[in-house]
Amino acid sequence: MQITELQYYYKKLKIHLKELLYKGLTTEERIKYWLANIGSKRNVYKSLKRKESKFASAISLDVIRTYPTLKFFQYGEECYNKLLRILNAISFRFPKIGYCQGMSFFAATVLLILSNEEVSLL
Repeated sequence: MQITELQYYYKKLKIHLKELLYKGLTTEERIKYWLANIGSKRNVYKSLKRKESKFASAISLDVIRTYPTLKFFQYGEECYNKLLRILNAISFRFPKIGYCQGMSFFAATVLLILSNEEVSLL
């Protein structure tokens, strides 16, 4: 039985996907994936980041406690403000969730991993 070209590539893709699932993505691949997916949502984020969430006081308290020894996230620093904007936008975008304690550590870790160029987009 002769395998068509499409079947051949389907098998290759299936094998590649299985390998990705078992090995996982590298940090670089993960960053590219997330940036590609949020890139299309950038206009939504721009409108949401200007609003103040009903969770603003809880978010502010948590952001102050997020990696307090890192200058990067200290009050008044650029990434402190970015973290506030991101968490406010998330609480608007997902109203059923709103804001949960600890989200700031997840978002802060993402900010630490991204490069300066990628962070400047936020």
